[in-house]
Amino acid sequence: MKKSTHKSGWFLLSGAIVSVALGGLVSCGNSDEMVDVSGLPIATDFRTEEKLAEAPVVISGRVTIKGEIPTPDVEWDVSNDGYCSNYQPIKTKRWKVGENDALGDVVVALIGAEGGSVDPRPAVMDQSGCCYSPHVVAIAAGEAVQFTNSDQTFHNVRVDRHKQGTLDGGSSIKNYGQPAGGANLHQFPATGVYRIQCDLHRWMRSWVFVHDSGFYGVTDEDGTFKIRGEIPDGEYQLLAWHSQFAEPIKKQLNISGGSAKIDFEFSASSAMIPGAPGK
Repeated sequence: MKKSTHKSGWFLLSGAIVSVALGGLVSCGNSDEMVDVSGLPIATDFRTEEKLAEAPVVISGRVTIKGEIPTPDVEWDVSNDGYCSNYQPIKTKRWKVGENDALGDVVVALIGAEGGSVDPRPAVMDQSGCCYSPHVVAIAAGEAVQFTNSDQTFHNVRVDRHKQGTLDGGSSIKNYGQPAGGANLHQFPATGVYRIQCDLHRWMRSWVFVHDSGFYGVTDEDGTFKIRGEIPDGEYQLLAWHSQFAEPIKKQLNISGGSAKIDFEFSASSAMIPGAPGK
């Protein structure tokens, strides 16, 4: 099982309740844009809050960043936006750096391991205060993300299949218009990285990382992560992915006695520079 990026409220809902609730969601698009959660492919060992809590932490560790970040977050002038100006200062959210060089919003995933649960309940990415929250969501292929708009202003949610090694490359696969209180459910059947953007508010950007199994975690602001589940002892390979680096870091890992610890360090000097050729 995996570390969930879902908000706690969603864990309290049963699959049946979610299915009923989705029927009442407000969508700015056609009705066929909605996905029936009950039809999503799920594993027989599907995740519940209780089962997640019981699952052992097999892999844990910490991710840090070394050096001065060459592309620090910048503040946007939103004074001309009657709604978003209420939330100034608004900054880009490329970096979540904590104490002792901790790096948040990093996805750490087990490569080539089958299993983990696929949750029929969607992860949630909200638009609140003219920003996406959370900034990074990780799910397994076949799962869905519910995009919601808690702001009292119009947003759009553009889903781009991201081109690895770039900051802006890729192709658009869906665009949802969302009035205040709107919501759209988007299923991600294929693995990969997906960039989420609001064209109306260009500072708004977030990421969905779709993995081929349920074994992954996302680092908190303190840089720590946990991967839960039934993972046999043996040799494995892990990756650590962050949106501002062209390639993930990969490391070998030996699980012995049911657990293992591993740390990753990114070099700030290797971060991609906005506006650079091909980026």
